[in-house]
Amino acid sequence: MDKKSLLEKIELHILRIHRLLAKNDLLTEDYATLQDELRKAYEWSTVLQHLASMPVSTKQIIKEEQPKKSSPEIITPSPVVTKSEPVIIKQEERIDPPKKKEELKPKEIPMTIQEARVTLNDINSSTVREPLADKLSQTRIADLSKSIALHEKFLFINELFLGDNSPYNRFIEEANQTESLEQAISLINIYREQYQWTEENKAYQKLITFVQRKHI
Repeated sequence: MDKKSLLEKIELHILRIHRLLAKNDLLTEDYATLQDELRKAYEWSTVLQHLASMPVSTKQIIKEEQPKKSSPEIITPSPVVTKSEPVIIKQEERIDPPKKKEELKPKEIPMTIQEARVTLNDINSSTVREPLADKLSQTRIADLSKSIALHEKFLFINELFLGDNSPYNRFIEEANQTESLEQAISLINIYREQYQWTEENKAYQKLITFVQRKHI
């Protein structure tokens, strides 16, 4: 290829480059085309420079090699010979759904009339007198909610009211409104039957102590 042909090719690529640059917005494929034109222009300019540096007697015609388009390789899948095997069906293990936790309900314990209620005599008896031995030396309680310490409140809620804060608050409010020890004992009996409190329960004995101190 002579010098004139090389110059024409270079000019053609430069012209294409100018046309691409003249566009306002270049697309992704335009950038690829621009890069290709720049590469070709550079390659032909290199050939031209090399040709110009060669002696006239040794110049040879350089043939333009057209880039061969690579045809996609077609892969023909080979037939797959599948070996039939007996299908073993495994029986799935039956998984029982998790059982729902049973709600805590006051346990029903058959009680006699004498066991179900606490009376003034019970408070003064030997079974209740032991935790109340220092009653007379204690000061009177005006408001139960303010006199019961936080750790004692948690003890009553967990041991006597099944961990529920609402019935505890309701009991304290109603106990504060009682005008006599008889009324307070009647109130205790109502909750005792509902939540099945027993005489041996230390929290129950402590609660009676507070209620009794309110009516000293």
